[in-house]
Amino acid sequence: MPTRPPRICPRCRRPVPAGQRCDCRPKTDNRPSPRARGYDAAWEKLRAAFLKAHPFCVMCQREGRIEHAVDVNHKKRVRDGGTNDWSNLEGLCRHHHRSVVQSRERRGAVPHGCNEDGTPKDPDHPWNREPDNAA
Repeated sequence: MPTRPPRICPRCRRPVPAGQRCDCRPKTDNRPSPRARGYDAAWEKLRAAFLKAHPFCVMCQREGRIEHAVDVNHKKRVRDGGTNDWSNLEGLCRHHHRSVVQSRERRGAVPHGCNEDGTPKDPDHPWNREPDNAA
């Protein structure tokens, strides 16, 4: 049976066997496995029940679209003191879970959104920075 040809690494330009990571790009994810982080059979049961009760992506609904939720996200991360209580969970489509939530976690962003007065919650947002008077 034929195998896929090797690909060329965009970083070092060496051939890499199909489906493998190039040596110039070491694995950066040092997190424990999902099971070790508490995503066990009890979590799977809770996740299934939550998705059955909340079948649509909350972020898509805010955008005026209807998309089925396939992932359950903790609004406040468990490692930051969040719980598995339903009030701390939200159903998300694959796009929003991967692109929005996980990218926020990777860069360590603070909670998104605005305060009651309309200013962004993120202290590093340009609106919350002190103006530089160099001009």
